[in-house]
Amino acid sequence: MKKIAEPLRVIRKLYSNEKVNILKRTKTVNSKIYKIGIGDVNKPRESLLIKLCPPENIDIEVKTQSIFRDKCKSDLITTPKILDYSTEQGFIIMDYIEGIDFKHLLLSSKPQENNFFKNTIENSAVALSKFHKIFKVSISKRLDLNTPLLNEEITSDRLTTKFSLMECGMNLKTQSYIDYTPWNILINNKKLFLLDFPERECIFTPHLDIARFKFSLNIIKQHPVFRIFNKNWWVLDDLFDIFLKKYCCGMKFKLNKIDYLVIDYFEKEYAKKLQNIYKTNKKYFFESLYLRDFLKRFTK
Repeated sequence: MKKIAEPLRVIRKLYSNEKVNILKRTKTVNSKIYKIGIGDVNKPRESLLIKLCPPENIDIEVKTQSIFRDKCKSDLITTPKILDYSTEQGFIIMDYIEGIDFKHLLLSSKPQENNFFKNTIENSAVALSKFHKIFKVSISKRLDLNTPLLNEEITSDRLTTKFSLMECGMNLKTQSYIDYTPWNILINNKKLFLLDFPERECIFTPHLDIARFKFSLNIIKQHPVFRIFNKNWWVLDDLFDIFLKKYCCGMKFKLNKIDYLVIDYFEKEYAKKLQNIYKTNKKYFFESLYLRDFLKRFTK
């Protein structure tokens, strides 16, 4: 409880005349999330979120999230407002947004209303294109494939040797979102809130994030709700095609053969990394059980 004590003290100072209650706790791979209620515990008048994470992850995450919120001029796309943070104490305090993440929408056993579903997919693509535009860097800046989601032997030098990246349609250099996935996209009244911003500098072409999003759709599609109960109300290739076309439209990219090869390459490398994680970490037993055969086929 020591780590949560400091951000709670900050919140109690901000709301000195009201009750502050911990309403919910969630643990992720690299952080702990707390939903904090202000006022009556049963009917809080306001909710905040505390994120506890390693101190070295704080600065870049806060910076990218704050810049995106400020520069993303859209009524349909934004991110929660950061209220306070501490690099030394390892916490971020931000607004808590009620809603459903895109992953749960995709896992629904019933088909979603067509226009709402298509708009969510397209807005997810628009959101990524806005992120890449905001955080684009000079074409002369060195690529730095600094992501924990790939095995260490996958380096920028190796990729530039394997592919002619500057001959791709997506030849922009930008900060990567790193984990741009449906579980990091929250939907509230048709408005999208991006979550879990990058905590490190990772400079690469957009292929890295595009492949991550496609791979995450593939992972969701392996869930038992589809494989066992046969609730296949959306088609992965069709869904990704809508996403990619909308993204490229926003970026004015015209893709070529190399682009698709790089996306496919990263997808397989994401799968290899996930295989390694499941081999060494027993706490992901359930996920590894239903993903094992898929990953084996995917990495051939």
